[in-house]
Amino acid sequence: YLKFVTHEDGQIKAMADKLMEVYSDPEDAANCILAFVQTGFPYMPEDREYWRYPVETLVDNGDCEDKAVLFAAIMKAAEYDVAIIVFDNHVMAGVVLWNEPKYGIQEYIHWFTSDGKRYYTCETTAEGWRVGDLPEEYHEESAYVLVI
Repeated sequence: YLKFVTHEDGQIKAMADKLMEVYSDPEDAANCILAFVQTGFPYMPEDREYWRYPVETLVDNGDCEDKAVLFAAIMKAAEYDVAIIVFDNHVMAGVVLWNEPKYGIQEYIHWFTSDGKRYYTCETTAEGWRVGDLPEEYHEESAYVLVI
């Protein structure tokens, strides 16, 4: 999983730098990049499981793990601590913020902890989710946190 998060790739780094020019607030920047991945690259289900590198997702779109990896790569290139969060049947990203997110659309903010850090959930497959939001079907599920 982790080898796919190619945050040192020149295209990914340039994209992160450009997106980070717009926002000074870390949460605003994270939500901007999350919305960029949600809306700019349609969810494309796959017949067989195939993990794409971020540059492949930029060209061919992707499913949940591909979009999570793209988001994680951009955020890591922007010098955020990130993780891939793996559920039984779904994958999303996680990002560390200095403060708890304040702009979620849900009543509660969701995170998974690893190495003493809170990785706030980042749902990349559909529009409108903010950092810290989590689809209800995953509220009671455990997940693996793969720190990048």
